[in-house]
Amino acid sequence: MPDREIIILVVEDEPLILLNVLDFIEQEGMVALGAANAVAALALLEKRPDIQLMFTDIDLPGAMDGLALAEKVHQRWPQINIVFTSGHILDRSVVMPADSFFVSKPYLDKQVLRLFHSILNPAQTALSKSPISQRS
Repeated sequence: MPDREIIILVVEDEPLILLNVLDFIEQEGMVALGAANAVAALALLEKRPDIQLMFTDIDLPGAMDGLALAEKVHQRWPQINIVFTSGHILDRSVVMPADSFFVSKPYLDKQVLRLFHSILNPAQTALSKSPISQRS
């Protein structure tokens, strides 16, 4: 485990999925913050400059989806790692920030945690072959 506390922002509009993700992150010893939409996520980011990773659904309610949210986050807080998720097949025209990752729903908790650790501690963890893809 790293010396500093790991803080992850989860943006998910489905309450049961959000609670599940927050739970498995906290069980791993990390701090999990939840937001149900992009506006709430941006408010949390303003208050918590110590967030290291954002795990966001692409399909969010309101005027800003997960892709638009990620673009704002990438511009304003470039140090924050971004992991997207969706239960829909992505169109080739979807543009994600460079160095972001995508996890298809449904996913396994262990799979997502392994990815988080590999992103936040690249020297300690190697990515295993899985249905996770990196955008570059």
